[in-house]
Amino acid sequence: MIVAAAVEKIRSGMAKLDHQGVDVAVRKLAFSRGVTYAGGSAAFWALSAILYEQTHSPAVVAAAALASFSVLAALSPLAGLLGDHCNRKKVMIASELAGATCFLALALVSGSPIGLLVVRALASVAYAPLVPATNAALPALVGHDNLDRANVAISKAGIAGALIGPAIAGLMLATVGAPIVFMLNTITFLISAWVIYSVKGDFRPIPSRRGEAVAGFTFLRSHRLLRPITIAYGITFVGVGVSIPAEVVLASDFDVGSLGYAALVCLWGIGSLIGASIAKQLGSQPRSILLLACAPIAIAAGFFAVGIAPIFAVALLGMGIGGIGEGFWQVTQTTLIQKETPDGIRGRVFAGSEAVMQLGIAVGLLASGFVTATLGASGAFAVAAAGSAIAASILFLRGLPAEAALHNNTPPKARVRKLHAKQPAVSGSRLSVEFAPPP
Repeated sequence: MIVAAAVEKIRSGMAKLDHQGVDVAVRKLAFSRGVTYAGGSAAFWALSAILYEQTHSPAVVAAAALASFSVLAALSPLAGLLGDHCNRKKVMIASELAGATCFLALALVSGSPIGLLVVRALASVAYAPLVPATNAALPALVGHDNLDRANVAISKAGIAGALIGPAIAGLMLATVGAPIVFMLNTITFLISAWVIYSVKGDFRPIPSRRGEAVAGFTFLRSHRLLRPITIAYGITFVGVGVSIPAEVVLASDFDVGSLGYAALVCLWGIGSLIGASIAKQLGSQPRSILLLACAPIAIAAGFFAVGIAPIFAVALLGMGIGGIGEGFWQVTQTTLIQKETPDGIRGRVFAGSEAVMQLGIAVGLLASGFVTATLGASGAFAVAAAGSAIAASILFLRGLPAEAALHNNTPPKARVRKLHAKQPAVSGSRLSVEFAPPP
């Protein structure tokens, strides 16, 4: 009895140490995500400002954003493959250091619009492997029981950093200029690389027989539950892409200028923070399509409110509601993919999901000029709302039956695969590890 009590005490102490290690890891990851997003957001704003100042062409500014999204979508299969075949820690460090080099180069070519566009595209190439590798590594690093908490903390830190970034850019552009902003972002990349380097843990992926680069797309297409979710995700972000340029026009229509535009962006970010917090509160609930469908419904309602807003305050409220939907969706979908995907192809699955999102935004940006010119800002937001409503319909019409089939009529072999995918990838020795966020 004494021996049993001693063993139980030792186990309790080990569990406490593991829990403390996870807490430290999550805090470091959240800090790294916030710093990186602050620098990246500041650099994006600075790049947009300097391109417009040099060319006086909104089309050039839009081209820079479009090129970034297109490059990420095109490179996603190879980016995910790196995270599934190489040590994920090394992939993340290499991505951060390559990104730091690119933004340092941006500071050096800041006088050339063509040079800025080319180097920005190269920065997207450097960034591409980072998100798939970090998301794929997280389940083994913090354990499946801590995924919701970790994803929420990192997501909220990233959103906060993205909100701080424009303020940093505005202050620095007015005082020291865009090249210094790019150099600041270089520092944030180096900080993230140092955080990753300081990690003590095993980042090696579990080998998989699926060696092809498109294995992530194949898995998403064949998975009964993730297929409708991914399709709905892409359609929603087509609407988001349409709405991005319309925000500037909307601020002009209400005669609130750049301050009003900043307020629209800020309210979306605040809503995203709230949405991520809601996802944390519901983390212990069973994952269901019915719950996830609340996200596109909220986005659709928010965009619709912006489109019919009689006063600017209503538009701000609508942006906040839409942000809640996006924040909730991002955290919930990330956790769902992490739990449903085998470790050996998880990087490519996240790369596939990321590609669908980036491609959706790119398509929306391409269509935004025509839509906004034809229908105005209000019409553009109505189109975006319709996209999210279609996404919600897909989740209800396709996702609910798929979920029911998985839970009630899953064939034995598929059930074994599902149970295997939901097991922690490694023992507790790999729980007290840190990983770094995307820029």
